[in-house]
Amino acid sequence: MFMKDSYNFEYLDNYSCEMRRKDSISSRYGIDEILLLFKMLDGQKYSNIFCDNNTLIMSNSNRIITISNLDKYKKLDLLKCFPNNSIKIEDALNNKKKSRLINKFTLSVAVLSTLIVGGCVLNKEKSHEINNSYKEVIMDDQTEYDPEYELYKALNSKKLIKNNIDETEELVLNTEIPSIDIDYMDRTSSTDFKYVREKYDNEINDVSKKYGVSPNLIRAMVTQESVGIDTNLMQITWDAWEDHVFNVPNFETMTFEKYVLTDDSSKYGDGFNTISRNDLNIPENNIKIGVFIFKELLEDYYNYNIPLAIQAYNYGPGNINNLLEIESSVTGKSVNELIDDKTNVDFINYTNNISQGDPNYLKNVLSYLDDKKIDIKSIDKNHIGNLVITNSIVLNNQKAKTL
Repeated sequence: MFMKDSYNFEYLDNYSCEMRRKDSISSRYGIDEILLLFKMLDGQKYSNIFCDNNTLIMSNSNRIITISNLDKYKKLDLLKCFPNNSIKIEDALNNKKKSRLINKFTLSVAVLSTLIVGGCVLNKEKSHEINNSYKEVIMDDQTEYDPEYELYKALNSKKLIKNNIDETEELVLNTEIPSIDIDYMDRTSSTDFKYVREKYDNEINDVSKKYGVSPNLIRAMVTQESVGIDTNLMQITWDAWEDHVFNVPNFETMTFEKYVLTDDSSKYGDGFNTISRNDLNIPENNIKIGVFIFKELLEDYYNYNIPLAIQAYNYGPGNINNLLEIESSVTGKSVNELIDDKTNVDFINYTNNISQGDPNYLKNVLSYLDDKKIDIKSIDKNHIGNLVITNSIVLNNQKAKTL
């Protein structure tokens, strides 16, 4: 039987995705688009699902999906991407039962391609608007519904997130806002802080409204990083982030935006906002990229643990992981338990064990907070839809000491 649709995904690296269909049409996507496409492909049931040679193959009477290099998808939970077929996928991945092999003729129409997974895997899923009849249409195995065409329409729509705020569901992660119990100096009356606030507040407030990080935290980080007197306000290390794709929700326009640091804009298509080394000297660009880095650490690495993500901005993930391993060995708690405890700042007791970075970076940033409540807004990484999550934390004001 002729296979109507075939989709082949093959992992190459951590920045973008290329997908090939049976018609040899190649498309390049970021991880959020691929997750969205997986969700759309999940609208059909797949009678044959099996895992062989590190490759997951799913098929029914008119479609085949091939996902290669499964060991590279350690942060990509396929069961969440394919909820309608999750039981069969789990069985295949765990080798609990073997699905029937797809015949060679079926496999021959699946043209191999490349899949490149985007940077903060799983933590930037795209919200979008789908026709109300979507589920009813795609569950029909004989439908002419084309998931990739629907994806194309969604990606090119200005309504990736619903513009009507009344229709946008927002979830506050902490109904009772937790507080950080930590000693820190209050330096909000310092000349450095006042200089940053007076000179860069317009840029800081603009970035805050667009990308969901409260202005007090951005202002504090700029002050700690450069005191506002260096053109590299957020002290971005170019070599560490060159060609890294940031795919971020803009909460003002309610759309997703792609940014990448590169001196060769020709490497990227029309959907990318490229920032060169010289562009990075523009205050708003520099602050923006610093916020993107912080949010990626917060969402993709540290499960919305705000204090840990702040320290990670200075230390980097490698040093933070070493720090947490030390704390884990002392406390007996697992690294995941330490990350999941949003109010645990005891890791600062072990920062002197790390030779690189500023062991007091968290306290130094907190010392410049003129508002003791920090708010972070994000798109829920586990929900394809219009769910926005807000994570907040507040400092214990009694712990502040005037400098």
